[in-house]
Amino acid sequence: MALRLPNSQARQYTSSRQLIAGDDFNNLVAQFNSMEDTITASTTQTQLGAKQLSSSVNILTSVANANDAVKLPKGIPGLEVTIQNAGGNSAQVYTYGAGTIMGTNGATTGVALANGASALYKCVKVAADGSETWLRSVYA
Repeated sequence: MALRLPNSQARQYTSSRQLIAGDDFNNLVAQFNSMEDTITASTTQTQLGAKQLSSSVNILTSVANANDAVKLPKGIPGLEVTIQNAGGNSAQVYTYGAGTIMGTNGATTGVALANGASALYKCVKVAADGSETWLRSVYA
């Protein structure tokens, strides 16, 4: 079974002797251990048509044109997503919906990830209107 990132934050449990639901446990495991290693970035070069990422570790193996696009998963505060670009060209990374990546509009502009670089994206806030705030650390 391939693990995929959940669309909602894990439930909070009270301290007691109780069982954790299997779905909740799988969601937590996916947030730390899911991986996809043969991703082709979308040639649409827009947020709307960008390849939706669904794992915590993502390796782009095909970026046919400069600015081909991928989209971060739906933000959950604390969620970390790693993207490695081994695709041949610079890729453009967009947010799931409205939001920012390092202060740049992640829905309309996105941010570039150079070929050969890796970046760690961390969701630090989801506002009441659903807009997400992401930070990014780039590793060459």
